[in-house]
Amino acid sequence: MINKEKLYIELEEKFKETKEKLKFSSTFNEVNDCSFIKDMILEVGFVSDNFERQVCNRVVMTYYSWVGQFQAWLTAGMGSIINNNEVKAFTKEDIDTIKHLTHKAMYYFRRDKTFGIKKDYEGMGKLLDEMVKSKNDFFDKLAVLVEKTADYWEKE
Repeated sequence: MINKEKLYIELEEKFKETKEKLKFSSTFNEVNDCSFIKDMILEVGFVSDNFERQVCNRVVMTYYSWVGQFQAWLTAGMGSIINNNEVKAFTKEDIDTIKHLTHKAMYYFRRDKTFGIKKDYEGMGKLLDEMVKSKNDFFDKLAVLVEKTADYWEKE
C-alpha cells in the first residue's frame, strides 16, 4: 500500500530540487493546478530520480492530450460521424482557435522533447513556466469549444 503522506513529502522535496535545477519561477501549487502532479505521483506510486522529466512530461501531456481531438475536428469528413456532427457547431473563428491551440500544444510537445533529449535544463524551466502561465488562456478557449459541442448534442 502506498504511503500517501510520505510520497507528498518526497514530491515537495524533489519539486524544490527541480525548481533550483531548472530555474523556473512557478510555484508547486501553480504546477499542481495546471497538471495535478500530486495525483500523478499517487497514480504511479513514486517520485522519479529524474523528476524534471516526470513533471515536464506531465505538464506537456496536459496540453498534448487534446491534439487528437483537435485533429479530428479539423479533419472532419474523414469517416467519423461524431466529428462530422460536432464540427457543425463551430464558426470559422472557432476553427482558427482550434488551429491555434493545436499549434500551441504541438510546440510545447516538440520543444519539451527537444529539451529532454539535449538535457537543456534551462530550456525545460522556461518552457515549464510558459506552459503554467498559459494554462488559463488555453483551457478557457478549449472550454468554449467543448461547450459548443455539448450544446450541439443537447439540441440534436
